[in-house]
Amino acid sequence: MARQFLPVRHGILRPRRCAHHQRGAVDRPGGLTKQPASRRGRLSGSNGVLVANLGSNSVDASAASKGSSFVCPNCEEAVLLHRGPIKIPHFQHKSKNACDHGVGETELHRSLKLRLCKAWYGREKIEASIEKRVNDSFGAKRFLDVWIRSPKGRDVAIEIVHQNDGLEGILEKNYWLLSRQIAPIWISVIRAGQEEIFATKSQGLVVERYIPSAFEKWAHGLTFGELYLALSNGIIVCAKFEDHFLVREETTYFDENEREHRTNDGGWYKSKKFRNLKILWKRGPTDLNISFQQRNLLRAKNYEYPQGVVGRLVPR
Repeated sequence: MARQFLPVRHGILRPRRCAHHQRGAVDRPGGLTKQPASRRGRLSGSNGVLVANLGSNSVDASAASKGSSFVCPNCEEAVLLHRGPIKIPHFQHKSKNACDHGVGETELHRSLKLRLCKAWYGREKIEASIEKRVNDSFGAKRFLDVWIRSPKGRDVAIEIVHQNDGLEGILEKNYWLLSRQIAPIWISVIRAGQEEIFATKSQGLVVERYIPSAFEKWAHGLTFGELYLALSNGIIVCAKFEDHFLVREETTYFDENEREHRTNDGGWYKSKKFRNLKILWKRGPTDLNISFQQRNLLRAKNYEYPQGVVGRLVPR
Protein backbone atom coordinates (compact mmCIF):
# COMPACT_ATOMS: atom_id res chain seq x y z
CA MET A 1 0.00 0.00 0.00
CA ALA A 2 1.50 3.32 -1.02
CA ARG A 3 1.76 5.81 1.81
CA GLN A 4 0.48 9.35 1.53
CA PHE A 5 1.78 12.35 3.41
CA LEU A 6 -0.55 15.31 3.78
CA PRO A 7 0.25 18.77 5.17
CA VAL A 8 0.16 18.74 8.96
CA ARG A 9 -0.14 21.35 11.64
CA HIS A 10 2.31 21.15 14.46
CA GLY A 11 2.95 22.99 17.69
CA ILE A 12 6.32 23.74 19.19
CA LEU A 13 6.54 22.34 22.69
CA ARG A 14 9.36 22.18 25.16
CA PRO A 15 11.31 18.93 24.59
CA ARG A 16 10.46 16.24 27.09
CA ARG A 17 11.73 12.80 27.82
CA CYS A 18 11.07 10.15 25.22
CA ALA A 19 11.01 6.55 26.43
CA HIS A 20 10.78 4.65 23.16
CA HIS A 21 14.53 3.99 22.82
CA GLN A 22 14.53 1.86 25.98
CA ARG A 23 11.83 -0.57 24.84
CA GLY A 24 12.08 -4.15 23.69
CA ALA A 25 14.53 -7.02 24.05
CA VAL A 26 18.02 -6.82 22.59
CA ASP A 27 20.41 -9.49 21.42
CA ARG A 28 23.05 -8.47 23.96
CA PRO A 29 23.92 -5.33 25.94
CA GLY A 30 27.14 -4.62 24.05
CA GLY A 31 29.40 -3.90 26.98
CA LEU A 32 27.39 -0.96 28.29
CA THR A 33 27.97 1.04 31.44
CA LYS A 34 24.65 1.52 33.24
CA GLN A 35 23.53 5.14 33.44
CA PRO A 36 20.20 6.07 35.06
CA ALA A 37 17.50 7.46 32.77
CA SER A 38 15.90 10.73 33.83
CA ARG A 39 12.13 10.81 34.36
CA ARG A 40 11.93 14.59 34.23
CA GLY A 41 9.40 15.91 31.75
CA ARG A 42 7.88 12.59 30.79
CA LEU A 43 4.37 12.75 29.29
CA SER A 44 2.59 10.33 31.61
CA GLY A 45 -0.19 8.43 29.91
CA SER A 46 0.50 9.92 26.49
CA ASN A 47 1.17 7.23 23.92
CA GLY A 48 0.08 8.70 20.63
CA VAL A 49 1.43 7.03 17.50
CA LEU A 50 1.58 8.17 13.89
CA VAL A 51 1.00 4.78 12.24
CA ALA A 52 -1.66 2.16 12.96
CA ASN A 53 -2.79 -1.06 11.34
CA LEU A 54 -5.98 -1.33 9.32
CA GLY A 55 -6.42 -4.96 8.45
CA SER A 56 -3.11 -6.07 6.91
CA ASN A 57 -2.09 -2.53 5.92
CA SER A 58 -0.22 0.22 7.74
CA VAL A 59 -1.92 3.62 7.71
CA ASP A 60 -0.43 7.03 8.48
CA ALA A 61 -2.58 9.23 10.69
CA SER A 62 -2.07 12.16 8.30
CA ALA A 63 -3.81 10.18 5.53
CA ALA A 64 -6.35 8.23 7.60
CA SER A 65 -10.10 8.80 7.81
CA LYS A 66 -12.21 8.48 10.92
CA GLY A 67 -14.69 5.65 11.23
CA SER A 68 -12.30 2.75 10.53
CA SER A 69 -11.17 0.11 13.01
CA PHE A 70 -7.50 0.89 13.63
CA VAL A 71 -5.27 -1.15 15.95
CA CYS A 72 -1.91 -0.46 17.54
CA PRO A 73 0.95 -2.21 15.67
CA ASN A 74 2.57 -3.06 19.01
CA CYS A 75 -0.16 -4.36 21.33
CA GLU A 76 -2.80 -4.88 18.60
CA GLU A 77 -5.50 -3.19 20.68
CA ALA A 78 -7.91 -0.57 19.35
CA VAL A 79 -6.69 2.98 18.76
CA LEU A 80 -8.65 6.09 17.81
CA LEU A 81 -7.69 8.67 15.20
CA HIS A 82 -7.24 12.17 16.63
CA ARG A 83 -7.25 15.02 14.15
CA GLY A 84 -7.57 18.63 15.29
CA PRO A 85 -6.35 22.19 14.73
CA ILE A 86 -3.44 22.06 17.21
CA LYS A 87 -1.82 18.65 17.44
CA ILE A 88 -0.41 16.56 14.62
CA PRO A 89 -2.88 13.87 13.50
CA HIS A 90 -2.15 10.75 15.53
CA PHE A 91 -3.69 7.60 16.96
CA GLN A 92 -4.39 7.22 20.68
CA HIS A 93 -5.14 4.01 22.53
CA LYS A 94 -8.85 3.64 23.11
CA SER A 95 -8.34 2.39 26.65
CA LYS A 96 -5.44 2.59 29.10
CA ASN A 97 -3.14 -0.39 28.94
CA ALA A 98 0.46 -1.35 29.48
CA CYS A 99 1.50 -0.66 25.87
CA ASP A 100 4.51 1.68 25.79
CA HIS A 101 4.55 2.36 22.04
CA GLY A 102 4.71 6.13 21.64
CA VAL A 103 4.82 6.87 25.37
CA GLY A 104 6.67 10.10 26.15
CA GLU A 105 6.84 11.39 22.57
CA THR A 106 6.06 15.08 22.15
CA GLU A 107 4.49 17.03 19.31
CA LEU A 108 7.98 18.22 18.43
CA HIS A 109 9.25 14.64 18.18
CA ARG A 110 6.36 13.62 15.93
CA SER A 111 6.78 16.73 13.79
CA LEU A 112 10.46 16.00 13.21
CA LYS A 113 9.73 12.40 12.26
CA LEU A 114 7.24 13.54 9.65
CA ARG A 115 9.55 16.22 8.23
CA LEU A 116 12.47 13.82 7.92
CA CYS A 117 10.41 11.05 6.36
CA LYS A 118 8.77 13.36 3.83
CA ALA A 119 12.21 14.65 2.83
CA TRP A 120 13.16 11.21 1.48
CA TYR A 121 9.74 9.82 0.60
CA GLY A 122 9.18 10.04 -3.13
CA ARG A 123 12.81 10.36 -4.13
CA GLU A 124 13.71 8.12 -7.02
CA LYS A 125 14.39 4.50 -6.00
CA ILE A 126 14.19 5.36 -2.29
CA GLU A 127 11.72 3.92 0.22
CA ALA A 128 10.84 5.74 3.44
CA SER A 129 8.35 5.35 6.27
CA ILE A 130 7.78 6.42 9.85
CA GLU A 131 7.57 4.14 12.89
CA LYS A 132 8.75 1.14 10.90
CA ARG A 133 8.29 -2.09 12.86
CA VAL A 134 11.17 -4.56 12.93
CA ASN A 135 11.17 -7.73 15.04
CA ASP A 136 14.33 -8.71 16.87
CA SER A 137 15.68 -12.25 17.23
CA PHE A 138 13.48 -12.84 20.30
CA GLY A 139 10.32 -11.84 18.44
CA ALA A 140 9.94 -8.53 20.30
CA LYS A 141 8.74 -5.59 18.24
CA ARG A 142 11.07 -2.63 17.76
CA PHE A 143 10.08 0.62 16.06
CA LEU A 144 12.30 2.98 14.07
CA ASP A 145 11.52 6.71 14.08
CA VAL A 146 12.29 7.02 10.37
CA TRP A 147 13.24 4.10 8.13
CA ILE A 148 14.89 4.68 4.76
CA ARG A 149 16.06 2.16 2.15
CA SER A 150 18.69 3.43 -0.26
CA PRO A 151 18.67 2.68 -4.02
CA LYS A 152 21.27 -0.04 -3.35
CA GLY A 153 19.07 -1.69 -0.71
CA ARG A 154 20.86 -0.47 2.41
CA ASP A 155 18.59 0.21 5.38
CA VAL A 156 18.90 3.36 7.50
CA ALA A 157 17.28 4.30 10.82
CA ILE A 158 17.08 7.97 11.78
CA GLU A 159 16.47 8.22 15.52
CA ILE A 160 15.53 11.44 17.34
CA VAL A 161 16.74 11.94 20.90
CA HIS A 162 15.90 14.55 23.54
CA GLN A 163 18.57 15.93 25.84
CA ASN A 164 17.48 14.03 28.94
CA ASP A 165 16.89 10.62 27.33
CA GLY A 166 18.70 7.81 29.13
CA LEU A 167 21.91 6.79 27.38
CA GLU A 168 21.75 3.10 28.28
CA GLY A 169 18.70 2.36 26.11
CA ILE A 170 20.19 4.37 23.23
CA LEU A 171 23.40 2.32 23.30
CA GLU A 172 21.36 -0.88 23.35
CA LYS A 173 19.30 0.19 20.38
CA ASN A 174 22.40 1.30 18.47
CA TYR A 175 24.00 -2.11 18.99
CA TRP A 176 20.80 -3.83 17.88
CA LEU A 177 20.56 -1.69 14.72
CA LEU A 178 24.14 -2.47 13.73
CA SER A 179 23.57 -6.19 14.39
CA ARG A 180 20.68 -6.06 11.90
CA GLN A 181 22.79 -4.21 9.27
CA ILE A 182 20.67 -1.08 9.74
CA ALA A 183 22.85 2.04 9.59
CA PRO A 184 21.92 4.37 12.49
CA ILE A 185 21.78 8.17 12.35
CA TRP A 186 21.17 9.85 15.70
CA ILE A 187 19.83 13.41 15.93
CA SER A 188 19.67 15.45 19.13
CA VAL A 189 16.81 17.92 19.65
CA ILE A 190 18.17 21.36 20.54
CA ARG A 191 17.04 22.59 23.93
CA ALA A 192 14.15 25.03 23.80
CA GLY A 193 16.16 27.77 25.49
CA GLN A 194 18.92 27.51 22.86
CA GLU A 195 16.72 27.64 19.75
CA GLU A 196 17.44 31.32 19.07
CA ILE A 197 21.20 30.89 19.50
CA PHE A 198 21.43 28.12 16.91
CA ALA A 199 18.90 29.77 14.60
CA THR A 200 21.08 32.89 14.30
CA LYS A 201 24.43 31.11 13.93
CA SER A 202 25.56 30.42 10.37
CA GLN A 203 28.15 28.05 8.94
CA GLY A 204 31.62 28.48 10.42
CA LEU A 205 30.44 30.30 13.56
CA VAL A 206 30.84 28.91 17.06
CA VAL A 207 28.37 28.37 19.92
CA GLU A 208 30.48 28.89 23.04
CA ARG A 209 30.13 27.39 26.52
CA TYR A 210 27.89 24.57 25.31
CA ILE A 211 27.16 21.83 27.86
CA PRO A 212 26.78 18.55 25.94
CA SER A 213 24.64 15.74 27.25
CA ALA A 214 26.09 12.25 27.71
CA PHE A 215 24.26 11.20 24.55
CA GLU A 216 25.76 14.05 22.51
CA LYS A 217 29.30 13.18 23.61
CA TRP A 218 28.70 9.59 22.53
CA ALA A 219 26.98 10.49 19.24
CA HIS A 220 29.81 12.91 18.34
CA GLY A 221 32.26 10.02 18.54
CA LEU A 222 29.98 7.58 16.72
CA THR A 223 29.83 9.76 13.59
CA PHE A 224 33.56 10.57 13.51
CA GLY A 225 33.42 14.02 15.08
CA GLU A 226 30.03 15.21 13.83
CA LEU A 227 26.94 15.94 15.91
CA TYR A 228 23.50 16.38 14.33
CA LEU A 229 21.05 18.68 16.08
CA ALA A 230 17.47 19.51 15.08
CA LEU A 231 15.67 22.82 15.41
CA SER A 232 11.91 22.79 15.94
CA ASN A 233 11.39 24.05 12.36
CA GLY A 234 13.10 20.92 11.00
CA ILE A 235 16.45 22.52 10.16
CA ILE A 236 19.35 20.15 10.86
CA VAL A 237 22.58 21.59 12.26
CA CYS A 238 25.84 19.66 11.89
CA ALA A 239 28.50 20.73 14.38
CA LYS A 240 31.71 19.47 15.93
CA PHE A 241 33.10 19.86 19.42
CA GLU A 242 36.08 22.08 20.08
CA ASP A 243 37.82 22.68 23.40
CA HIS A 244 36.61 25.56 25.53
CA PHE A 245 39.21 27.31 27.66
CA LEU A 246 38.67 29.14 30.93
CA VAL A 247 41.03 31.52 32.71
CA ARG A 248 42.25 30.83 36.23
CA GLU A 249 43.54 33.77 38.22
CA GLU A 250 46.83 33.46 40.08
CA THR A 251 46.31 32.84 43.80
CA THR A 252 48.75 33.32 46.69
CA TYR A 253 48.73 33.14 50.48
CA PHE A 254 50.95 34.34 53.35
CA ASP A 255 52.36 32.03 56.02
CA GLU A 256 52.92 32.85 59.70
CA ASN A 257 56.20 34.55 58.79
CA GLU A 258 54.39 36.79 56.30
CA ARG A 259 56.10 35.13 53.38
CA GLU A 260 54.01 34.97 50.23
CA HIS A 261 53.44 31.60 48.53
CA ARG A 262 51.83 30.95 45.15
CA THR A 263 49.20 28.19 45.08
CA ASN A 264 48.81 28.28 41.30
CA ASP A 265 50.25 30.27 38.44
CA GLY A 266 46.93 31.10 36.85
CA GLY A 267 46.44 31.14 33.11
CA TRP A 268 44.22 29.30 30.66
CA TYR A 269 43.02 25.73 31.13
CA LYS A 270 40.70 23.38 29.23
CA SER A 271 37.20 23.13 30.65
CA LYS A 272 35.82 19.70 31.49
CA LYS A 273 32.24 20.97 31.59
CA PHE A 274 31.97 23.24 28.55
CA ARG A 275 32.60 22.69 24.85
CA ASN A 276 32.52 25.02 21.89
CA LEU A 277 30.34 23.88 19.00
CA LYS A 278 31.59 24.87 15.57
CA ILE A 279 28.77 24.80 13.02
CA LEU A 280 29.79 22.89 9.88
CA TRP A 281 26.50 23.33 8.00
CA LYS A 282 22.76 23.98 8.39
CA ARG A 283 20.24 22.44 6.00
CA GLY A 284 16.61 21.52 5.69
CA PRO A 285 15.93 17.76 5.41
CA THR A 286 15.13 18.05 1.67
CA ASP A 287 18.66 19.38 1.09
CA LEU A 288 20.35 16.36 2.64
CA ASN A 289 21.62 13.00 1.43
CA ILE A 290 22.91 10.00 3.35
CA SER A 291 26.38 8.51 3.10
CA PHE A 292 27.74 5.40 4.82
CA GLN A 293 30.97 4.78 6.68
CA GLN A 294 32.43 1.67 8.26
CA ARG A 295 33.21 1.94 11.95
CA ASN A 296 35.62 -0.41 13.69
CA LEU A 297 35.13 -1.64 17.23
CA LEU A 298 36.31 0.98 19.73
CA ARG A 299 36.13 0.64 23.50
CA ALA A 300 35.90 3.95 25.33
CA LYS A 301 35.93 4.64 29.07
CA ASN A 302 32.20 4.30 29.74
CA TYR A 303 30.92 2.47 26.65
CA GLU A 304 31.98 0.93 23.36
CA TYR A 305 31.34 1.69 19.71
CA PRO A 306 30.41 -1.63 18.06
CA GLN A 307 31.73 -2.50 14.63
CA GLY A 308 29.38 -1.78 11.78
CA VAL A 309 28.26 0.70 9.14
CA VAL A 310 26.85 4.01 10.37
CA GLY A 311 24.96 6.63 8.40
CA ARG A 312 26.04 10.25 7.97
CA LEU A 313 24.01 13.24 6.79
CA VAL A 314 25.64 15.21 3.97
CA PRO A 315 24.43 18.29 2.06
CA ARG A 316 23.11 17.60 -1.44
